[in-house]
Amino acid sequence: MSGSLRMVTYNVQCRSWAMEAGADMSIPPSETCEERAKLISDNLLNSARDYDVVCLNEVFDEDARDIFATELAARWPYAVTKADFAVMNIAWPGKPSLPINPAAFFLDHTGLGLLASWFALGTPKMEDSGLMLFSRHPFTLKPLTQQILSALNPFAIGELTPLGFPSVGFMPYVSSTGADAWAAKGMLYAEIQRPDGDVFHVFASHTQADSDKVSENKTERAGQFAESAAFIDEVTAGSGTANVFAMGDFNVCGGQQAVTLDQFTEEWGALFLTAGSLWSDRLIDVWGREQCVGAAAALPPGALAGLRDPGPTANVVYPPAEQRLDYLFRNAGSAMVAQHVYVDHALATVKPGVDGVSYLSDHRPLGCDLHRRMQDNAPNLAKLADADPDFTDVNKLVPGQVRWYRFDRLGTYEFRVLSNNDVRFEVYLDTDLSLPRQPYRNEVNPDRGTKFVLPSAPFLVKVFCGSRRSEAGYRFFAHRHTGASPWEAIDVVPEVNYHEQFPAGQFLNLDQSLAPGDDTDSKWFVIDTPRVPVNDEIQLTLTVTPQDHADDGAMVSVFADSGAPVLTLETTAGPDSAPMTLQWKAKDNQRFYVTVQRKNTAGNPLSFDLRLNWTVTMLLGGLLGKPHLVCTEETSGWGSDDIALTLSTDGVVLRAISNDEIGDFDDDDVRDLSQWLPAFTVYVNGVEVKVIEEDDISANDVGTRTIGVLPIGALAVGDLAPGVRVERVNPDTSARVIATIDVDDGTYEFRCTLARWHEQA
Repeated sequence: MSGSLRMVTYNVQCRSWAMEAGADMSIPPSETCEERAKLISDNLLNSARDYDVVCLNEVFDEDARDIFATELAARWPYAVTKADFAVMNIAWPGKPSLPINPAAFFLDHTGLGLLASWFALGTPKMEDSGLMLFSRHPFTLKPLTQQILSALNPFAIGELTPLGFPSVGFMPYVSSTGADAWAAKGMLYAEIQRPDGDVFHVFASHTQADSDKVSENKTERAGQFAESAAFIDEVTAGSGTANVFAMGDFNVCGGQQAVTLDQFTEEWGALFLTAGSLWSDRLIDVWGREQCVGAAAALPPGALAGLRDPGPTANVVYPPAEQRLDYLFRNAGSAMVAQHVYVDHALATVKPGVDGVSYLSDHRPLGCDLHRRMQDNAPNLAKLADADPDFTDVNKLVPGQVRWYRFDRLGTYEFRVLSNNDVRFEVYLDTDLSLPRQPYRNEVNPDRGTKFVLPSAPFLVKVFCGSRRSEAGYRFFAHRHTGASPWEAIDVVPEVNYHEQFPAGQFLNLDQSLAPGDDTDSKWFVIDTPRVPVNDEIQLTLTVTPQDHADDGAMVSVFADSGAPVLTLETTAGPDSAPMTLQWKAKDNQRFYVTVQRKNTAGNPLSFDLRLNWTVTMLLGGLLGKPHLVCTEETSGWGSDDIALTLSTDGVVLRAISNDEIGDFDDDDVRDLSQWLPAFTVYVNGVEVKVIEEDDISANDVGTRTIGVLPIGALAVGDLAPGVRVERVNPDTSARVIATIDVDDGTYEFRCTLARWHEQA
């Protein structure tokens, strides 16, 4: 574990009553701050991530601050519980609240020159910085004379003098604008030392926010980044290759070249990618420049295609609706590498059965698992595994280490890890490195392992010990289904193109006797309709297009599996060298096998494309779908909107959410609906979203919008129907969709994820 460090940054949106009163009620009410602080604390304490350092942003409510300080003290006893222009409160075991004047820090580190400039940086504000920092390991203690301490600070800091002065500091920014001008925006610093002697320089900040559009306040942010760069340079001067980390809500819309955010990434590129700045030369955005750099065009010549996860951490009311605003940076000279950067959805989840709290924050936490650089221990350093059809690796893990394996071919796989210790694995699509994929229908082959159906590539497998204090040897197996038999059948995901090829000069297989007739030399595929109920018939359309070496073409057959010893022929086409289309109808929870049989007996290497379409759309709930209701403009009249919400699919009420459950709404309020919607709801006609303003209930106080089915074929960003827009299309056949609903003279948005398919459904 000595080489391991885990950090998380979380904007918890605990604004004070005074800030909300002065900010035209644009933020959800402060009444739930205490409850949310307790729930967030519980999530942190019960997290399996076992974080070493926790950074909280936007803790302005004093009662919430006290809850965090009290609840988290046992796990993270060394803390900065308040960072303000004139005072910092430090928690230390046995000394829960020691006030320190930040000026002492500047004296200790840089002398009187910078101290004088510090006094000129700003003036006291109504609120402090909202930053809190908690650490499992102690702050480094620096010797400092009692004379200087007494001169700078009349408080009880002398209690620590025999031990030293905690190396923590805070630098306020010169200026902020809008509602942010009420707070002492700035950068917090702490030097942390582990028992093994390793020292870490940790910086945290919450920079200027935008209100109405991306990069609206980029000028103010540029100034703050320049100030923070000078501060980091000054504090870490002469530290060479020491470990330097910066994290927080930086309010810059992050993006990579491979995702459809190019128009929003200008500021990100200027700040974090352009040479000549500390934020691009010395510090590295570990998500956008290492883990998920996007298209191959952004990489050195010959490099593998970059990983594509856009990593959204916040919901906002202006486009794009989801943005990566939270960051973690490491210094370029660090011996440590980001083994895994992820959105920690579990920390942001309201547990079932909690009353009175419908969300925890408008941000999601960003976690990072760091370790000294080793072979294959980061997604961008993953070992390329060619499962053709099998792959095996015998290796070991030291404490805190993980290993990554990268696969560049989609399909059906089985994975297994053998070890005498608690060694586990997780599977991730490169478009979502935060939520691991789940085994397909819990199918396990006792000889080859657990089955996964991966609809896009590249994808990655992470191998790690259950405890980061453990070390272990292991053997990792991967097997890719080839379609050579019914037991090797390739699972077909709708809207995904499968390109397959027969071997040259040999039969792929002999007659399997499971299907009527002779199926010698056939590729086998399997199609499962959803297990969750579907209220109507499902229309399936399968297209097979012979490609190279078509010659005599192929025969395509679809068989129904009713559980009988022999399959039943459903439909067939061919033999033909031209595209063949087969159509049939089905119900939920049915299985069909497809054979593509090569008709050229000479064994030419026939290749073909296979694609399935069906009339099924899924509304995803929970963490998979992250559904939200957003108030973009509240209705006129006195007070907040008393909103209730009803969702129906195919004319059947799915969930009626009362105002007592979801709470009142003001401008820009965001509510997470994950806890009220099932993980999967399948429909064939549409989803009706009804927003009700309960304080009047006249006809115009009920707004309705219907979201139809996903169209067959290519899905693109843009209008799906009047009032319904596709915000993002994912390679795994899912799409982020926004439905606009007018209620009286107000406007709401229902944001959801629709999909054709999911392995758990």
